[in-house]
Amino acid sequence: MYEVRVTSATFSNVYTYDSDVEKATIDSLEPSTRYEVRLTLVVHGGATISSDTVAVTTLDGSESDAQTFLDSQIGQIWMIWSVLE
Repeated sequence: MYEVRVTSATFSNVYTYDSDVEKATIDSLEPSTRYEVRLTLVVHGGATISSDTVAVTTLDGSESDAQTFLDSQIGQIWMIWSVLE
């Protein structure tokens, strides 16, 4: 199982995904907001392996954002991860 922890100054949530999931879209976030994101793998027995925390800022919806990130949506974070073998 994977856990994705997303926090900001006014928001905190943990999203859980099955072990076969390798991407997620976190939405309903505030535009122009800095979030900290951390991915944690939870293995059998409750042991965990966590990524470093990454800081991201959601788009603000300005024209420059729209031109740069055509496939993005305001208030979303897109994540893709993989397990190294």
